[in-house]
Amino acid sequence: MPNLRFPQSLRTRIMAFTGIIFLLLGVLIVLSIILFVVTNERDSWHARQSEAAQTAANVVADYLRTNENLLSWLDKYGFDEAKANPEILQAFLQDNPDFMEVIFLDKAGNLLLDAAKDESILANQFTILQSEWFRVALSGEKIYTRVQTSPQGESYLIFAMPSAHGRVVAAQIQMDALWQTVAGIRFGNSGSVYIVNAQGQVIAHPDRQIVLSNKNIRDTQQFQKIL
Repeated sequence: MPNLRFPQSLRTRIMAFTGIIFLLLGVLIVLSIILFVVTNERDSWHARQSEAAQTAANVVADYLRTNENLLSWLDKYGFDEAKANPEILQAFLQDNPDFMEVIFLDKAGNLLLDAAKDESILANQFTILQSEWFRVALSGEKIYTRVQTSPQGESYLIFAMPSAHGRVVAAQIQMDALWQTVAGIRFGNSGSVYIVNAQGQVIAHPDRQIVLSNKNIRDTQQFQKIL
């Protein structure tokens, strides 16, 4: 039987076709490897960012929770003693420098106890009954107000909460420590942390001017998703 011989042009086309097939397979394999590496790196990056964001949230939450727990402890275990000896409240303020003023009010908004490092601001308000922080705390919820400025030029917010004995307890909390905590948290190349209260008011941000400009994100899609 005679040997079959392909014409030179046909052999060339077959070899070229085979080469193209192997080249495409090689390219496909390389692209698959690159896609796997990129996808894996992206997933790892997202995981690292999520972990960093959660850590940042925990740092801020711990700061806020610490102050809330201190005020709750004072309400539960220190009110009667402070009523008998008002100097206890002053000692509390000295031991906890984040607090500028602490007040206790009855359900009618009457002042029961008050202590301030400098000038009393909360105790001297004539509109306590109309104040949002009083109404929210009286209804059984906690509230952080927007940031305000004292006559001494110090930035503060008001934190109010329902008392364990049917009262309302509120405090002026100076913002420097919280701002320093927030400003010191970074993740990724441009990640940062800012804090809003339940009403969408920005109460801490690395850029203090955003806070002092009374920025509110209540109507943004992002805040609605958070809620």
